[in-house]
Amino acid sequence: MIHAEVKHMYKCKMCPEQFINSWGLAYHRRTRHCETEPPPLGSGLPASERKRWKCEYCEKRYVSQQSLLAHINMLHTGDNPGPTFQCDQCGKRFARKLSLDSHNKTHSGKKPHVCPLCKKTFVHSSGLSSHLRLHRGDKPHSCEYCGKKFLQRGDRDDHVRKHTGERPFSCQQCSKSFRTRAMWFEHTRIHRDERPFPCDICGIAFRRSYALKNHKTIHTGERPHVCEICNRSFRQKQDMQKHVRSHHQEDIQVQELSDEVMTFVLPAD
Repeated sequence: MIHAEVKHMYKCKMCPEQFINSWGLAYHRRTRHCETEPPPLGSGLPASERKRWKCEYCEKRYVSQQSLLAHINMLHTGDNPGPTFQCDQCGKRFARKLSLDSHNKTHSGKKPHVCPLCKKTFVHSSGLSSHLRLHRGDKPHSCEYCGKKFLQRGDRDDHVRKHTGERPFSCQQCSKSFRTRAMWFEHTRIHRDERPFPCDICGIAFRRSYALKNHKTIHTGERPHVCEICNRSFRQKQDMQKHVRSHHQEDIQVQELSDEVMTFVLPAD
């Protein structure tokens, strides 16, 4: 029996397996890689609920495991590198040019989407949609440990790690690990010697935006952190906290005792 030559093979993006037809590949994905079909667009679920597969490196979410693994291989591990599109202003890389074009809007300074209630502006319509939840008091994501509610699922996930102790973001150069991607990314600037936040008055540059904010108080003379007990003001929050611990520890203990007495209810006769 003579077999016709197969000119096209369907390759699995998650392993080296190849198939002569698409349904064989689809069956392989479901059984070998446990891939399930994502909920359809018309399912009524919000995008955040449809994207059930989360990247452990950057927390970006995808509707399918195939898309997630392609993202990891392309942008993080380099196991199957494909074409990537890099932002020439901040160096961030994207798998699609459409994603890069959307990202570039954050550097343009244009924020065309305006909140009708408080006039705050946003680069993307998705940012405005999330912001409007604040006005509605809508915080759909709850911490299973303490019940605290969050506007964004990612913020809830970052918070939950305070309870679990998880630190999934590891530095490949010094093996330090971090609870959030933002903390990991700030740390990597140490190895790159990157200081993207310069002072517009004296030129000193900082790795973190809040460090620049604290530094600027040297020039302005601002002392925004005030002790609630003696009204003494401080330039930095940690200086104020140190002052309270060293000068007002007894006052704090007395206040805590007073609060306990005030909440004590005498039984009825």
